[in-house]
Amino acid sequence: MSSFGIFILGIVVSLALVLFGCDEKTAAPTVAAPAKKSGAVAAKSVLAAKEKAEVVEPAKYVYEPGGRRDPFEPLVSDKLPPANGGKSLTNVAPEEQLTPLQQFEISQFRLIGVIIGKGKPTAMVVAPDGKAYVLQKGVKIGKNNGVVKTITSSAVSIEELYQDLSGEMLKNELEIKLPKREGA
Repeated sequence: MSSFGIFILGIVVSLALVLFGCDEKTAAPTVAAPAKKSGAVAAKSVLAAKEKAEVVEPAKYVYEPGGRRDPFEPLVSDKLPPANGGKSLTNVAPEEQLTPLQQFEISQFRLIGVIIGKGKPTAMVVAPDGKAYVLQKGVKIGKNNGVVKTITSSAVSIEELYQDLSGEMLKNELEIKLPKREGA
């Protein structure tokens, strides 16, 4: 078959498809011209139509979480659960002033001396700014509200409370150790 014959065959098939595809005729929707009414009757019908239009409101979508976490809440939060008074762990309330010991991370402190005797055990640490501070049991230290728990002859034990991603309160035990003596 020649290229001209293929061309004619393509046109015939196309026409057949167009003719059979256009078999059903749908009437275009006709809009009836509104009849002219008197001014008072027309005004009443317009007001009634507006009132009907105002009454019909589409239903508003309401989100129901159904046990899902809030997508706008951060995964890591500074808030404590209400059982702990809702007090912040890492951020201290404005009325509570931070001590110089609470301005540095615990790992930045260096233990330089320990006194254990008849009284309370006492330790001395040096902060990164070069200032020395005295520690006793119960003193707050570190940015995460750590508290000195025990002071031994070789180390100071500190306990921090923190909240993990699931909101559970966990304890973190840290130690600042006395460095080994040099040259003796």
